[in-house]
Amino acid sequence: MYRIYLITFICIFSNFLFANSVIDTNLTSKVNFKLNGNINFNIHHHKGISQYSYFLNFGGPNVKIDWGKCGIAFGMFPSIRFYDHKIFTIIGTGFQFSYKKWSIVTPMYYIVSPVSKRNIWIVSYGVGYKL
Repeated sequence: MYRIYLITFICIFSNFLFANSVIDTNLTSKVNFKLNGNINFNIHHHKGISQYSYFLNFGGPNVKIDWGKCGIAFGMFPSIRFYDHKIFTIIGTGFQFSYKKWSIVTPMYYIVSPVSKRNIWIVSYGVGYKL
């Protein structure tokens, strides 16, 4: 019974011991979590044939590093693909380089090749605007 009282007393006393500690409110966080929206348009020319794939993609989850007005991000690109008069939904992954409100995107997509009918990775290039 004595041990229970001693443990209870130590737990309560330790709470009061650290309750009056001073917290510096002037600290700045080195990591920010925020929602960014963007819309991108990119294009890919298929080798061996004279057809293009057009992609309209929207900003997805990413890891971003900002310094000043510039930034670089690696993330996912939920996209709508326009190819051969058809519309497909697809997700890609890649880099986004941004300056102020404009960005250059290089997403990669895993698609069926129109030439060899095998799954391949393609890299497309485009521009975007941060909302």
